[in-house]
Amino acid sequence: MRTLQTTVIVMGILIGGAVAANAGDMGLVDLLTRQLGVTTDQAEGGAGAIFSTAKQELSPDEYDQVSDAVPEATTLLDKAPKPEADADTDSGSEDTGGMAGSLGDVTSALGGGGSSIAGAAQAAGGMGALSESFSSLGMSPDMVGKFIPVVLDYAQSKGGDAVMSLLKGVLL
Repeated sequence: MRTLQTTVIVMGILIGGAVAANAGDMGLVDLLTRQLGVTTDQAEGGAGAIFSTAKQELSPDEYDQVSDAVPEATTLLDKAPKPEADADTDSGSEDTGGMAGSLGDVTSALGGGGSSIAGAAQAAGGMGALSESFSSLGMSPDMVGKFIPVVLDYAQSKGGDAVMSLLKGVLL
């Protein structure tokens, strides 16, 4: 089941890039609500969860580049769902291994050079946390794969390739 979810997420990322047009013309939350048909709360919470993952994975200087380019990122952090206290269940640790391999393969296929098992496991952990956040917002885990291309395109429109690459490095 996790492999199917991972496949759906990755397909959404690959396909979703095509629908992220006109990112510079409107705010990120507006883009997400209009393109993905989610509520404002879901758009804010989902984007906040993505920026929260980026903040955890990037160095402070790198995250400053992202937040300078996308000023609403800081506000959206407060909208991200808070992790549950009992997130360390046995079922989560087994699934992460399967997702790590799949995400490592996907990252390599996308040219991300993610051949490190540790890097793939870290990415899988981040993707699992994002899936949990999206679920708590009433969205299916495959919505992560639909949000990421919109966020990446928006970040690129605001901060150029450098900012988009920073986010892409921690999200894919």
